[in-house]
Amino acid sequence: MDEDSCQFKKVRLKRICACLLLTAYLGGCGSEIKSEYELGKRYQKMGGRYLDKAKRYERMYRESGDRISLARAEENYKKAEVDWERAISHYKRVIDMKICAYEKTAYLYQRLGELLMRREFYPEAIRYYKQALELKPNSSLIYCDLGVCFANLGKHSEEYLDTAISCYKRAIKLSEDYVEPYYGLALIYFYKKDKKQEGISILEKAVKISPTFTNGYIALAKFYYELKDYRRSINRYQDAISTNPRARDNADYYFNIGVMYRMLKSDELAIENFRKALKVDKNHRASKEELRRLGVIVSDRFRR
Repeated sequence: MDEDSCQFKKVRLKRICACLLLTAYLGGCGSEIKSEYELGKRYQKMGGRYLDKAKRYERMYRESGDRISLARAEENYKKAEVDWERAISHYKRVIDMKICAYEKTAYLYQRLGELLMRREFYPEAIRYYKQALELKPNSSLIYCDLGVCFANLGKHSEEYLDTAISCYKRAIKLSEDYVEPYYGLALIYFYKKDKKQEGISILEKAVKISPTFTNGYIALAKFYYELKDYRRSINRYQDAISTNPRARDNADYYFNIGVMYRMLKSDELAIENFRKALKVDKNHRASKEELRRLGVIVSDRFRR
């Protein structure tokens, strides 16, 4: 889970809080629901903080190799897991109190499904998503998340993959401009169903619908790389970088572009992109190693 995802959770948490408070008011369920939900919100927020700390220590470990940082990362991951478990417990209690507001109940089922899915408890998440669908049968978001759950279960059973495909297709039919189900569907076709061109076509359509769909560009870059179509792979990595020029992950994308230029015997362009990777992340070891192989002296100021 990256930092943007953590921030996303915090924003969603505020929405859930406002939604449930309104539900309690409309349903006349009293202060008990509010109290339970506040506890769930509190533990979810605490878990998010521990998760942020864990990610920071993990980055420190990757950069320095410090084992103490690794131990602290593991410790904070465990604390985050405990608090997420407590949050789930309180959210379940809220549902057990029979919230009366129809659509708000569906929203809470959906959020519980999301929380369980992110913890990789896919069968339990599916159960809550299906309960949400009974109340919101035309939700493309729920069908997409169901697709994610079934796709992950599909690692063990082909039947689950077929169900995931059906969910993604239903999500697309309900909302053609929602690009996430295109992404999930394309991955299944390319990697699991040996329908590589179909997977590519689906994602190419998605990035046309949403030109800022970074994950779509990255997946396409990987697809083209596996097919040894390096020029197109490079173009799609460049598209991904353009959607967020300041993202730290761009260092990896520039590195991948550099590697492909080496394969294409374009060493000058390879050097240019390895240097760009180091401008994003001065400690990008792989880029330093490639530059040295190409005869570039790596220092604070690049020179050849």
